[in-house]
Amino acid sequence: MVTKQVQKIVAPPCVRIAITGGGRLWMESMAGALGTQDGMEIVAVAPDFAQLQTSVREQLPDVVVTSSRIEGMDDVDQLAALRRFQPNLSFVIIARLDADMPALGRLIKAVPAALLSLEAQISDIVKAVGIINRNCTVISQPLLQQVLVPDSQATRLVNQTFTAREKLVLQRIAEGNSERAIADELHVSVRTVQASLQRAREKLSAVDRAHAVALAMAAKIVTITDGPTVAAGSHP
Repeated sequence: MVTKQVQKIVAPPCVRIAITGGGRLWMESMAGALGTQDGMEIVAVAPDFAQLQTSVREQLPDVVVTSSRIEGMDDVDQLAALRRFQPNLSFVIIARLDADMPALGRLIKAVPAALLSLEAQISDIVKAVGIINRNCTVISQPLLQQVLVPDSQATRLVNQTFTAREKLVLQRIAEGNSERAIADELHVSVRTVQASLQRAREKLSAVDRAHAVALAMAAKIVTITDGPTVAAGSHP
């Protein structure tokens, strides 16, 4: 007797999203747009920070999509505290013109987050959700230097010397490529790519990859012409 084995196909889990900030119409529009995306599920629309806390505690979303101002929230740093309810929580923040950039800079260094400008399209937000769900950081190019690079630091970097490989690795990291993808492109080992990145970080005095990309852009070592800049650095 011949038995036939049937392999069960398990669909990948949906990314659970909570939406807040930006006013009722903004939240409804965002929920409608993201709710139609494959692999995304809207689990909460919270009109204020108190409701967001409740939603995170009860619904356990993977990602909070919000504007930089939330009704009832005094400080952006309060967002990071929501991770006590959901340790894997990450954030996509659409930064308003009056946003507290230093506070947003602290947040994206502390937790997986995307910081996007008001010009961000739904496709940019969808891409950002996928990246930060892998414990990385995304920053729109117009905001990158405002958040991470003081003017004095940018000036100091102008005369710094980088090898062609260090520049290319920084460029590819900024474009969102993994170390493996860069290694395949250059026909070298992942360890070689990591070594080039480490040397570049040391020259830049960068604390992590996100900071390295921001500094490289300030020194015009890296240029991004389209879409959100991806500063791909892992968080603990």
